[in-house]
Formats: sequence, structure tokens, C-alpha cells
Amino acid sequence: WTARIDLPPLTRYAFVADRLRAVQSDMSVQRLDGASASALLRRIARFHAAMEAVFFEMHAPTDAGYSHVHNRTALCNVLISALEPSDTLDLDLHAELVGYFL
Repeated sequence: WTARIDLPPLTRYAFVADRLRAVQSDMSVQRLDGASASALLRRIARFHAAMEAVFFEMHAPTDAGYSHVHNRTALCNVLISALEPSDTLDLDLHAELVGYFL
């Protein structure tokens, strides 16, 4: 994310978000679950949560094409996927993921 400063933040965000969406889709198709799936979903959720903060601080991100609604939808989708098997999540991870809904 931070290494390619030659590209605008929105371009970098769009690329990474699209790749993470593809990863999440592949996880669903392959029916991945367990600790490795939880770790991936946690990272995807953290990315979208961090991007809310990054673009919140940016002047007029919607003028550049950023959509808070699109990012929040992506975040909620990954949280739903991560929280579905809630009986296998440790309490710290569960609390972190639920906290992103706020």
C-alpha cells in the first residue's frame, strides 16, 4: 500500500480492494475455513477498516471517486464471512471483528 507512492491513493486502494475481493471469492468457492481462513478474513477486514480512516482524513475523497458506501459494504461482507463460524473464533478476534461494525 505505501510502497507505490507514484500512484494516487485511490488507484492503489482500488487495486488492492479488487484483489482482496477476488481472494474472498476464491475462499468461498474453495470452501476454505479454519485458522488460515480466519487469518485472511481478519487481514481483509483490517484493510477496509484502515481505508475508512485513510480516506476520512483525505480532502474530498468522493471527488476522487472513493465511495464510503462501497468500502463499508466490502467491510461488512468480510465481517459476515468471518463471523459465521463464530464458535471457532477466539474471543479476542471475535471482539475485534464485532468492533469493526461500529
